[in-house]
Amino acid sequence: MELSFQKHIKTKILSIQISFVSQSEIRVNAILFEIQGDDLQIDKVFENSELSNIFQDTPKNIAVYVNFDGKGIIHKIDESKVQDENVITSFLPYADEKDYEYQSLKINGSQTVFSIIKSKQLYDILNEIEKQGYFILKINFGPFILASLFTETNFRDESISTGQFSIASEKDSKLKLLISKDKREKIEFNNYSFSLELAVAYANIFTNLDGPETHFSGKDYCKSHGNEFQYKKRFTVGYQAFLAALFTVLLVNFILFTRLTEKNNSLSEQYQDNEVLINTLNLRKKELVLKQSFLDEIDNLKKTKFAYYSDRIGYLTKGKIQLNILEISPLLKKIAKEKKVEFIDSMINISGVSKNADQFNSFLSGIKDEFWVDRVNVLNYEKNADDGLFSIEIILTASE
Repeated sequence: MELSFQKHIKTKILSIQISFVSQSEIRVNAILFEIQGDDLQIDKVFENSELSNIFQDTPKNIAVYVNFDGKGIIHKIDESKVQDENVITSFLPYADEKDYEYQSLKINGSQTVFSIIKSKQLYDILNEIEKQGYFILKINFGPFILASLFTETNFRDESISTGQFSIASEKDSKLKLLISKDKREKIEFNNYSFSLELAVAYANIFTNLDGPETHFSGKDYCKSHGNEFQYKKRFTVGYQAFLAALFTVLLVNFILFTRLTEKNNSLSEQYQDNEVLINTLNLRKKELVLKQSFLDEIDNLKKTKFAYYSDRIGYLTKGKIQLNILEISPLLKKIAKEKKVEFIDSMINISGVSKNADQFNSFLSGIKDEFWVDRVNVLNYEKNADDGLFSIEIILTASE
């Protein structure tokens, strides 16, 4: 026995049995199968349910196999060689072929089972299923699909009930369609135990390689659904592969972008730090230039003042006055190692010799009259000595 969906269905499949109780009432049995590798598992079971409940509790965009049975469907087991193109007119001579669809099953090489249904009755249900997003890949009529189970069950010489009808296998391997008299409630098959009501829904997804050959007049309907289903599956697989590849590319780009962004941020921070250092360095250079210029100006000013003080003191030194020492801005204290050298900027010390007291007094008066002199202090004058040694201290004005 072979699963008829192995070649193109890889996940789930829904098998639905529609039994027409009356023109306005149907009874629905269904089984949702899940395919796990080569194993077939029953996922959900719907017994005596409604289509709306099945639509609500099963996933969309999956393959659906549908079996129709009950009132309004004509079943004929015939051993004559009725051609497929003459089926409708052979059994319904006055019917319009456009108003009916049929199925023929060749069984055991000698029997052919014909099932005929009104097209409107059939396609009203199929359209309702199709609108919900399912793909109808297989359509069967009546309980004859159960013939595929006879090779696997122990019901040889007995019958299998589908609720309304029973299909029986006689000793000569011929099938008969009987009114159901089966009182059993369960059937055991492939390690599953399920209600006889679900037997057709279960058998619907099987096809026996040595068993019935099926012809459905509306096969183009199933073919178009099958093509669309396979195209959509291929598209989905391709789209998923494309998304996976795109995701991989985006992930790689994101990782590279993240790393480059981190590197760029690090370089930007380094650049900003270096820019701050460069700006600070340039600022320090400018400050250094200004300070150096200021110091140069001060130095030049001091040199100019020192030269001026020296010139004026030299000019005022007349007669026999002799200067031995002239200290402008003398040391505050003696120079010591690792000590700061300090000067007295507002002082000039002069030491010399003057043997004439009048000339010395005139010298002092001339110095005192200078605008840059605040006062003059005579530290020593030995006027009675032969040499007339003197030492004076000139205090400069504050502005100087």
